[in-house]
Amino acid sequence: QPYFSSTASNVAYGQWSHDLVGPQGSPDAYQMYTRWLQWGAFSAVFRSHDRGMAVGDCSDHYPSQCKDVKPWDLPDLYFHAVRDAMLARSRLVPYIYTLWREAYDTGLSLIRPMYYEFSSLEGAYKSSPDGEYPQYFLGPDMFVSPVVHPEDTTSHLTPQNVWLPPGTWFEVNSGALHTVSEPDGVDIGEWLWDITEVPRFVRGGAVVPESMHNDFDLFGTATRDYEHLRFNVYPGAQRGTTKVYLDDATSLDYLSGWYTWTTVTYERTGNTMIEVTISTPDSYPTMPAERSYSVAFHASAPIKSASVSSPGSGGLRSVHFHSMFAGEPTAFPSWQYDGGAVTAVVLLGRANIAEELKLVVEFEDVEPELLSGMRGAISHANLCKRNLDEDNTTPGATTTVGLYLDLAAGFGEALSYAVAESPARGARLSQTFRAVYHGAVREVDALQPYAVNMLLNLWDEERRDTCLCGSDTCVSDNDSYQQFRIEGWQPMSTDEGAIPLYMYYNADTGDNCATTSLSGPVGYTPAEFNNGYILSAQADGTIPLELWYSERDFDYLTLASAESKLFAKNRGYAFQETLGYVYQFEDAVTAAAPRAPANPVRYAYCDAVLSAVWLS
Repeated sequence: QPYFSSTASNVAYGQWSHDLVGPQGSPDAYQMYTRWLQWGAFSAVFRSHDRGMAVGDCSDHYPSQCKDVKPWDLPDLYFHAVRDAMLARSRLVPYIYTLWREAYDTGLSLIRPMYYEFSSLEGAYKSSPDGEYPQYFLGPDMFVSPVVHPEDTTSHLTPQNVWLPPGTWFEVNSGALHTVSEPDGVDIGEWLWDITEVPRFVRGGAVVPESMHNDFDLFGTATRDYEHLRFNVYPGAQRGTTKVYLDDATSLDYLSGWYTWTTVTYERTGNTMIEVTISTPDSYPTMPAERSYSVAFHASAPIKSASVSSPGSGGLRSVHFHSMFAGEPTAFPSWQYDGGAVTAVVLLGRANIAEELKLVVEFEDVEPELLSGMRGAISHANLCKRNLDEDNTTPGATTTVGLYLDLAAGFGEALSYAVAESPARGARLSQTFRAVYHGAVREVDALQPYAVNMLLNLWDEERRDTCLCGSDTCVSDNDSYQQFRIEGWQPMSTDEGAIPLYMYYNADTGDNCATTSLSGPVGYTPAEFNNGYILSAQADGTIPLELWYSERDFDYLTLASAESKLFAKNRGYAFQETLGYVYQFEDAVTAAAPRAPANPVRYAYCDAVLSAVWLS
């Protein structure tokens, strides 16, 4: 259908919709219905249609044969995905209505094949009737690639090919900015998409208008004046502009010239300054006198300072901060920071439509590359955590040591709170996210059963004891411990410089100690199993394996990872000595055995969803 509808524009048939019918019969019916409605939400005409089967004779007498079109009556997973797509459609009415005006003026449809803009590039012709590359432009400033394939039965994500044309593109779900310098564009291959995601790529630097309204008051919003227009400013250019078409939305008076346009332009100075201008130079007799405006800066650092001016406002006004957690603001202009969306929003309040507004914003200085992709990574950490929470296998679910997945999932709220304390503090915190996220990946990886050559740290909450295992016997002998973190990977026992790693145990304190010493600390007895090997000298791809000790917990901690070192410092452990060296990554070891997770379905989903992010 995406191919059919976009190519219908070739014969000036742009007002095309499809019968979006309900789930029936097959096990993946809900999945297909969700994807169908998501595609409809970003098509020219969004129209659900039950063909008279949801009620009446068919539903009363043959319910199993009828497609029940009730998007509100779905399992939670699909309900929320459908609701999000429908709300996104509703918010995009100013953008879509403007495109309909352009269609009236020019005959150019809302949805257009990629080759309308990139006619000389082979990639622009990849879309096909069988669902390959189902992408199309929705107006001039974004292209959509609705998911039209079933999910992978292992990862429960859906692989779908996307071709990125030359230029700069901002993927909305991930918040990642892609700069394509190749003259023929790039194929990003079968990227994985969650059921909650509809791939949307906005042109870098574009300004996309939305109507902000009460999500519980949606009937007839397209026939009302826009009470609150939001202008979404996307990164990727130093300047940009857009126009929003305005009329009374109910009559044919536009044929008599009763309409106008609101223009938004901006210009950046470096990474930290931007000036936005909003103007509506003309009017029509029934145009309202005032409207609320806001401007959202995506993949943005917190705001350092901002001011707004207009001829009738009495001069320059400072924009004050209003926390997202403090309810609706009552004083304007104000600004908020949504850490989960990595977006700064300036709320300008009601303004005289006829007067020009100028907004000047200075941001905290954070490298744009650090903010790119953060939104999607926070979202995917939440998807993984919620999945593991279902059976209490989330790291830290039964102890206090689960750290990085929980931090990554909650990073958006933490960032919002930090900005509320101080924009500079929020900016500093945002620069730590990548380390937190990579720690979460390693933490989830440690949920897998022991593999040959792994050095796996375990934790017992009651004993306050860590235990570094380099053998499956060590892991099985300590099966009451939680798998904590992979510290690194062992060399082969036959490698040059390989030395044994011994395990010792103190029955009085309940402490395990992994060390290379031929005799353990006083009061410790040797274990009866081999605990693996490490290197006595540094080699390519290795990091130091260190021994730390906590006098408070009577615990020896053997570690190599940066995450465990932070754990040790935060809990008052003291460094004792460097024992040797271990490989940092699994691919540096030639004999790592495959592992099967304890809950393969949940682990496969988490592994895939944490990998499907765009972080530099």
